[in-house]
Amino acid sequence: MTAVLWTPAQMRADFERRMNSLPAHERKKGIIVVLKTERCSTKALRACTVTTAALEKRSTPLAAEFAIYGLLLKPRDNDHPAGSLIIETGLDAWKNDAAGKYDFKQGPGATLVFLNPADGTILDQTDAVALSLFEREFIRNTGTTPRLHTLLEKILAQIQTNTSPAPLPRPTTEG
Repeated sequence: MTAVLWTPAQMRADFERRMNSLPAHERKKGIIVVLKTERCSTKALRACTVTTAALEKRSTPLAAEFAIYGLLLKPRDNDHPAGSLIIETGLDAWKNDAAGKYDFKQGPGATLVFLNPADGTILDQTDAVALSLFEREFIRNTGTTPRLHTLLEKILAQIQTNTSPAPLPRPTTEG
């Protein structure tokens, strides 16, 4: 993401332009926005690292159906409501607005936001911990991400039918 490519409308337009330049069989079906910081979760969880690995390595084949836009933010401790603290300055000041728009919260790992490519509306939002995207679970599942897979299935169905998926229950980090 950049200063001129971060709002849902801008990403939807970029997505449309990019997909129209591809053969139909290579086009993505949805948009994922990933926001994280260098210190987005405890080192024991490694939630940002696992989120990046899960999406880059396509821990679920459904990840290949999405165009992924990412943003690295400065740590945003005590930023309530999201985006209210002027942490980013100068040419990066737009990142404060992006943190607010996508409701980034410091702590539970990367924030994942799913956009409808047809109109740029936010379909759903979650975070790495809610999706069990932390190291222990990633290893236990041998590099697969069942909760992410289930959510991506729901998002793809929602894109096709314009209905809202039911939110996934939030797991605990114990166990």
